Amino acid sequence: APRRFVRPGDAAWFDYHAFEAADDATDPSLMLELRVNREPAHFEFLEPIMVELKLTNVSGEPQVVDDRLLRHAGSLTAIVKHDRREAREVVPFAQHCWKPRRTVIEPGGAMYAPLLIATGQNGWDLSEPGNYTVQVAVHHDGLDLVSNALRLRVAPPRTFEEEALAGDFFTDDVGRAISFTGSAALTSANDTLRETVERLPHRRVALHARLALGNVAARDYKRLRVDEGEERLAITTGPAEEEGYRLIDAALFERPQEAAESFGHLGYRGAVERYSDLLVRHDATGRAAGALDSLRDTLAARS
Repeated sequence: APRRFVRPGDAAWFDYHAFEAADDATDPSLMLELRVNREPAHFEFLEPIMVELKLTNVSGEPQVVDDRLLRHAGSLTAIVKHDRREAREVVPFAQHCWKPRRTVIEPGGAMYAPLLIATGQNGWDLSEPGNYTVQVAVHHDGLDLVSNALRLRVAPPRTFEEEALAGDFFTDDVGRAISFTGSAALTSANDTLRETVERLPHRRVALHARLALGNVAARDYKRLRVDEGEERLAITTGPAEEEGYRLIDAALFERPQEAAESFGHLGYRGAVERYSDLLVRHDATGRAAGALDSLRDTLAARS
């Protein structure tokens, strides 16, 4: 609407209108679905929330789309709305640049992608307990694909430990460490993640914290070293540590059904496959095969 129509006290954008304008120009041949792998859609306090996008060809003809359509930040708009707050757009920390590559979705077929909606450049969008509405729109070939409005609930903190930890956890650095599944440079975030594991070992947030910490410790990292008092630079390599494998194993396989539900099926599969690739590069092929076997058994049991 024209700016002069905006009046103090009226409803903010998205409250009652949402993606209605986009609905008028939507593509009838493709259906976008937003979902989580749990019923009901209730999440623990501090748990980083992942959702899944499913794009289905509901027409009778093959549809050609970009194979990264559901992962391209420039094409995707995700909105999170707390029942008592204004709507917020989820803006990822990174925007990836890919060479366009087309793929075909056959009639009745679908493509999928995970989406972290908990945190981004606008901060932690689902940090407060309460009920939320999440909706996503994807721009494709000049038209908009609008998802269902997903309702979810974030539970209040169970203990004083959770409430006390929230101030340190809901920070930009921790959000980046969770989003990129680990960071060797964000030391304050790693300190908070370690404290989370120590103080809340049986909560779901500890699964995400262990995975982020383990991904750093289990890799060979190159670091730039500046010798104090000398104008020389050196690159050193820090070898992978067994502690990293232990943390990843605890995050993914100690409580596999709970981990698959918290990371989402797509997120869990991606995490296990990346871990398996890492083990193969470190010549631990037997361990990698065991990880993939556990992945297969876990998802088969859930389906």
